[in-house]
Amino acid sequence: MEYNFGRFTDSYKPKEKINYWTSASDLFEAKKYFESYREFVKYLSDDAIGNVKPLEGGSGADFELVQGSKLIRVHFTDEKVIAESQIAKFDKLSIPFMRRLLEINYTLYYSRFAVKEDKILMKFDSNIFDCSPNKLYFALKELSTKADKQDDLLLDEFSVLHNTDENTVEELRAEIKEIKFKYFIKWISDTIKRIGELNESRFDGAISYLLLSVIYKTDYLLVPEGKITNEIEKLSQIYWASDNKKLLEKNILIKDSMKKLLDYKKEDVMKSFYKVKATFGIMSPAAFTSITGVINDNMGNVKWYSENNYEDIALAILEYIAVYCFFMYGMPKPVMELFQLAETIINQEFFNEYGVKEILFNSGENKLNEDLIKQLIGGTLERGKQQFTELKFDLAKLDFSSRVLFISSLYKEMLNLNFNI
Repeated sequence: MEYNFGRFTDSYKPKEKINYWTSASDLFEAKKYFESYREFVKYLSDDAIGNVKPLEGGSGADFELVQGSKLIRVHFTDEKVIAESQIAKFDKLSIPFMRRLLEINYTLYYSRFAVKEDKILMKFDSNIFDCSPNKLYFALKELSTKADKQDDLLLDEFSVLHNTDENTVEELRAEIKEIKFKYFIKWISDTIKRIGELNESRFDGAISYLLLSVIYKTDYLLVPEGKITNEIEKLSQIYWASDNKKLLEKNILIKDSMKKLLDYKKEDVMKSFYKVKATFGIMSPAAFTSITGVINDNMGNVKWYSENNYEDIALAILEYIAVYCFFMYGMPKPVMELFQLAETIINQEFFNEYGVKEILFNSGENKLNEDLIKQLIGGTLERGKQQFTELKFDLAKLDFSSRVLFISSLYKEMLNLNFNI
């Protein structure tokens, strides 16, 4: 079963990978450039997914990496580092798409769009003596993430552009795509319906939580790619924009834009569901204080809605905390697993339909599976201590009376996690 939830993150690499980085930096300082780059490749490689592959010949340090739907090839000479990725093919040069490429080039720090024969490339090059592992990492991250995003957007906008022959995506089974599409429609429709039952002025804060939780949940659980991802990011930007709009106005803008997603043809939504490998995470590694800040800033709003019989809004706030953090931050693995636990409990029906057999919440009996939940948390802590030796969690302080009380107590205990190494 394809349990590919959330955006890829390369944050909090294990000690072995950090050692490769240190070695690469030391070798570069000693002017042993090719040896440095070979250690750098080991740092980037994730053996579990096979995201990096050495290339034969050349300097012996050449390699290619995968980022979503794109292959990026990196070549070293005695003087230069050159990285390229094919974006699209074209029938003929066109002023509109050439103008767009120039506009995007203006926003880039390391890489640039280039044209070679009948192909659009993204390219980075540097003098080898000036290309430290640190510079190479950020250059490849920019090139890779921009190439992966822009190919879909450019192909969708300009009909003269076509896919290249390279393909790194893995198609999901038809039934998995159907489940994703079903919940894509269901979650958005149910949220819009619920908002329609609330007073938009009095419940503007609640409506924001309902909208944002479904936006970030769709991103995390359904993992759309391409244009749908871009639309989700636009919805998020409406809320967080510093434009002096009132909350009520932002809610209306988000709701109206979200309704447009329901007008997408099914085949256009379905083709955004596929599985990819990645080398670079979009989110930057976050200090744990950023996570605790999100929890503390929002938990105070849960109690009122729960006590006044708005359990769905209380759950939406709790879900928002988890999925917002997944959307914005690269987090330690134990935090991700505990937020995933909360997501499973909130969305038990989806997970069961998706193929997850464990029942953490029985909706018919309105009861949590206390023994299994404690077992899962124990497993998270045991795995986490291999990297974070000071990790502790008091299971006795969890409240299993209801989903709201349980997840609230879970987050409260998460505030005490110690990620010192």
